[in-house]
Amino acid sequence: EQDGETFADHREAILKTAKALVEDTKTLVAGAASSQEQLASAAQAAVRTITK
Repeated sequence: EQDGETFADHREAILKTAKALVEDTKTLVAGAASSQEQLASAAQAAVRTITK
C-alpha cells in the first residue's frame, strides 16, 4: 500500500479479479473434459487474468 491507501481503495479491483478467476476456473474445468485446444485456450485466459 502507498501512504493513505486502505483496503477499501482496492476492494473493487480485488472483487473484479476474483470473479474473473472463478470464471477462468470454470472454463479450465470444462476444458479439461474436452479438447486440448479448449484447455489450452482456457489456461491462457487464466494466465492473462492473473498477470493483469
